[in-house]
Amino acid sequence: MLRTRTLLALFALLIALAPAAVADDEVQLATDEEAKEALAVFKKEYKAKGLKGDDKLMQRDFAMKNLVKTQHKMIADELGKLVKKNDEDIRTLAVIYLGEMRGVPGTAGKHIVAAMKKHKKDTIFLMSALDAVGYLRYLGAGDEIVDLMNHKDFALKKYAIRSAGWIQDIRLMPALLKLLGIEVKADKGDSGKESDKGDGGKEAEVEEGYSWDGVEVNYDTGTPGDHDQKMAEKIGKEQLAKNKAAAEAKAGKSGATGMAGASTGGAGGPRTGGGATSRTLEELAPNILKALKNMTGEEFEKGREIKLWLRVNGKKIRELEKRYDRREKAQRKGA
Repeated sequence: MLRTRTLLALFALLIALAPAAVADDEVQLATDEEAKEALAVFKKEYKAKGLKGDDKLMQRDFAMKNLVKTQHKMIADELGKLVKKNDEDIRTLAVIYLGEMRGVPGTAGKHIVAAMKKHKKDTIFLMSALDAVGYLRYLGAGDEIVDLMNHKDFALKKYAIRSAGWIQDIRLMPALLKLLGIEVKADKGDSGKESDKGDGGKEAEVEEGYSWDGVEVNYDTGTPGDHDQKMAEKIGKEQLAKNKAAAEAKAGKSGATGMAGASTGGAGGPRTGGGATSRTLEELAPNILKALKNMTGEEFEKGREIKLWLRVNGKKIRELEKRYDRREKAQRKGA
């Protein structure tokens, strides 16, 4: 059912385009009795008696859609059974609807991560799962998100980056910066302990001669005036034009064989070749910067801006990291 799975992926995209996940306490949780009643109705509807093929699948989709109107751990657990199934369509639908279980993100997220580990070769499922954990703002999927940020499939990279931005987990920021060539480490100072002086405490290292627009020029002849600066700008513009042309050429070659919609982050159809692995870092940069803005509230344009922000806000970052540690523990406890 290749066509059906493509439609499911597009359906996942529609959910992804919805506003950011609401806070857990804004979702009305059902009682145990209400959950049991919803499950009884679901099991009848899910059987889809007398139906076959796509009609049967759509009936089961309808049953899941009704089920998630009831927010309860028992509901998430029921979907958790479906998300582990070998049926590609059922598990994709189930993971999409687990993303709707915002009242119990710990329980729903736990099932999603377990299924991601089991079905790690199913690209469409993984994209839907990344959207689901992002929509839940589930904090226990950090390792899986970082792994997929470094996946050879370009579309999966973009989905992982977007998911990190939706979750807003500041602990994922170093992984995003690493994609830009920026290494982040704690500044331990002379004492060997992480510094608490002022707002410092974070140190960023940028690979020599790198910026995500592809150009960083150093030109210094010692001549008085602004001649050197103008020459550096001229060289930079020429190199940027070359880089852009090269990036567009690579994108054009990969677009014919890669996943449809990958260049814009859409769900698209399945891959028909290996082209999605050859996309450029320049194409990822806008997604990374958007994710960083969601995490920090800041709009960055240059690597030096990020370095300065890290140095000035080291104490704030550590406080946010601790806050997300506590939130993750609370989600796990709730599960």
